[in-house]
Parts: sequence; C-alpha cells; structure tokens
Amino acid sequence: AYAARNTRPGYALRLVRHGPGMYVRAAQPAVLADPAWARAVRRFGRAAVWALPGCAAALLLHTVKPIPWADAAGTWLGLVGLVALAALLAGVRGRRFAVAGLLTGLAAGAAALLLLGPGILGAAPAGPVAGRLALAGGGLAVLSGVLFGVAVLRSRVLDPADGGLLVLAALLGAGGLSFRPLWTVGALLFLAGTLGLAWTAARLTAESVRA
Repeated sequence: AYAARNTRPGYALRLVRHGPGMYVRAAQPAVLADPAWARAVRRFGRAAVWALPGCAAALLLHTVKPIPWADAAGTWLGLVGLVALAALLAGVRGRRFAVAGLLTGLAAGAAALLLLGPGILGAAPAGPVAGRLALAGGGLAVLSGVLFGVAVLRSRVLDPADGGLLVLAALLGAGGLSFRPLWTVGALLFLAGTLGLAWTAARLTAESVRA
C-alpha cells in the first residue's frame, strides 16, 4: 500500500521478472489512452501530409514554366501540408522547431498568395513593393524548410534522411535566387523528402508520436 501511494505520477506498479521464478513489483510508465481529439489530430496529420508532395510538384513545375493557378494551388497545398506535419510533430522531440517552422511557413504562404492574387486575375505584380515581398516570402520559406527539417531530424519517429533532404532543399532554394538551376535541384529534393515523410507518416502508430 505504501508503494502504491508513493508511485510517481504517470507510473503504475507491475510485476516484473527478476529471475527464474522470481517476480518483484516495479514502477513502470503507465500506458494512458489518448483523448479523442489527439487521435483525430494524428489522423488528420497522416492524411493531410500528402499535400506536401503536391506542393513540391507544383514548385517543380514552377521552375520549368510558371503557371499562376498551379502556383496558387501549390501554395495552398503547402500550407495544408505544413499544418499537418506540425500536427504530427506536436508530441515528439523537435516540436518547438516545428512550431517555428509552421509560423514562418504561414507567413511565407501569405506573402506568396498576396503576389499570386493579382496574377491570377490577369495583372502581374510589379514594382519595388512586390520585389521586397517576394524576397521576404522566399527567405521565410527557406527558414521554414530548415526548421521543419531540423524538427524531423530530432523527432526520432520520422526518417531523419527526409529531414536532411528538407534542409538541403531549402538551402538550395536559397541559392536558386542567384543561380536558377539550384532551384530545380532543390525542388526535386523537396519532392523526394516530402514523399518519404508522407510514406513514413502513414505508418506511424499512436505510441510512436508521444513525447
């Protein structure tokens, strides 16, 4: 009774084998049932993270031939995918990097939509304000990619190789601002990394995404 009263919160007393025919009571982490909202968030993350490869495909298309409606669709897919990836990483190591990556990614997406909105309506954005907005949005997108890549590397539940691809793709994307072919290579790496993330996320279990 004393041991039961003084067991650490989150732990439970269980019989543990201590030798041939010998068992002792030991405190082990208790397996707690997840609330319904946590299961729903994980289901959303596993399904919606497939939006990231769609965003990567649109980005790759943009490096070949920019199409306003495809760019806008890719931006929206990217925003949905970032929210989903942040939801998957919310309960594991590296979640602070994921939150920072989500905030910077949302800001980059807002900048991209501001630039694409007039283009979809037929009037291409121009002027120094548009140039500064594009530069700021690109910088935020690069930062978001690096932060999410670090979050995946630290998570221990997603493939660290995919996190490395995200970081490398973001850095190549930054270099693509001055040397265009690097942007294409970065988009290919981004597509490979996001496909790997979506494939791995589809096989996550409830236990693997707990802190």
